[in-house]
Amino acid sequence: MKHLLEIAQLINRVKGRKGSALEESFGGLSSKNSKFNEFYESLLAGRYKNDRDAATHLYGCSPTDDRYRQLKSRFRKRLLNLLFALDQVQTPVVAYERAYFQCNKEWALVKILLSQDAPLTAVELARSVLSIALKYHFTEHVLQSARVLREYAMQQGSSQDFLTYDGLVREYGQVYEAEIRSETICMHMVYQHQYACSDTEKGLFSDEMQTAGTELEQLYTRFKSPFLYMSYMVVRACQYETERDWNNILKVCREYDQFLAEYPYYQHHSKTEKLWLKKFVAYLHLRDFIRGRQDAEKLLQTTSEGDSFWFATLDRYFLLAMHTGQFLEAKRIFDRAAQHPKFRKLPPAEREKWQIYETYLGLFQGRIEDSEGGRSVRLVPESLLQTKDNRLFAMHQSVVQVVSAIAQDNLIGAAGQIDQLKSLVSRQFKTEVPGRTMQFIRLLQHLAKSGFTGLHHNGTAQAFAELRRIPFHYSGVAQDLEVVPYERIWEEIVQNLQKEHV
Repeated sequence: MKHLLEIAQLINRVKGRKGSALEESFGGLSSKNSKFNEFYESLLAGRYKNDRDAATHLYGCSPTDDRYRQLKSRFRKRLLNLLFALDQVQTPVVAYERAYFQCNKEWALVKILLSQDAPLTAVELARSVLSIALKYHFTEHVLQSARVLREYAMQQGSSQDFLTYDGLVREYGQVYEAEIRSETICMHMVYQHQYACSDTEKGLFSDEMQTAGTELEQLYTRFKSPFLYMSYMVVRACQYETERDWNNILKVCREYDQFLAEYPYYQHHSKTEKLWLKKFVAYLHLRDFIRGRQDAEKLLQTTSEGDSFWFATLDRYFLLAMHTGQFLEAKRIFDRAAQHPKFRKLPPAEREKWQIYETYLGLFQGRIEDSEGGRSVRLVPESLLQTKDNRLFAMHQSVVQVVSAIAQDNLIGAAGQIDQLKSLVSRQFKTEVPGRTMQFIRLLQHLAKSGFTGLHHNGTAQAFAELRRIPFHYSGVAQDLEVVPYERIWEEIVQNLQKEHV
């Protein structure tokens, strides 16, 4: 069901932008009384959690009924076939993406034509693919189309064409092998970097990462492929992040900007976006809001508004504002994201994260009391504890409730929230909670045990000192998220308790 939903959402984005002029392209999806349309609209509306829901709604039968199985199979084929019409209704904004889409579509047509014994048209399209692929450095497409053209030249007895295309096959065959090698190295390093659970584990493969960077640099020096260079840049950025060398991450990003100026046609977005987000990781840890704001605003002007990377940029921009105490700027950034029409279409975990952001924002803007005169302190509902990310967000919501309760002099409510935090960690996370978060929860437990009066007792002071010894590190993984540094939250708690006892 989730696969059908993914394709339907893609089709819906295109259909929604182009309106009735392209209704004919969508066949039964535009017929209001058809089962296709009913399935399509209900799927988009979120009425179906699984096949049983869909089969019951459409036919009053089980998912194994032939009527539902045939409808689902034909519906899937209809949606997939519509993907070939996307270039009629959706032109990517970036030239690189538009060229890549065109190459993929034309190459699919080349294969279909060859399988149906239509070589003349296939060869014409292969030449088109080759021309675009050479311009945009699509190594795989250069290799594939050159092989087809080499075979055709051999059949036609054209020695000059044969030698030309044979040379491209030989050259780009080596480049392609090098790119596959670099992809393997890069993915391995990024995976290890992102999912290593502790600083000790990350340090274990620091030498391995340096060796990988050296190999990628040698591959790029030999073949001058933009793909190889970008893999090299990503691994270097990961290495510097592991070493917490934030200034060198910014240096890597500056080198990459110079590279883009040299290769204006090459915009490999998956790696480009990784590097740009690394830049904001550096700004976050350097607490450099001025340069971060300049780069964020520049990037938001050139990014497709409302796409996933646009929201990811606002996410990092918001955190930078919160970590540097720029709460009015953070409110402006939050509103920019939350008021966008595509905000409600974000994945549930992303929307939940922005809701946590709003909670923290309200707390640090001093808006503890709501329109009813006071924010109630309530336990986090079980509905938030279904997935790992949601459990993490529930933990953050509980932390905010602790601070809110203390601000309202509701120490009983604060103690209840701290008990829930302890229970949440022990029951839901086991070993998943990172060191800083666990240490902050211990700090709150010491405070509660002292009856909220032992700010300077040995246990509390020692727990806070231990928290400060663990360095903050966030690169987008939910379990490492701190909307504001825990030290700043502790300052808020201390200030509120001291006010109460003055």
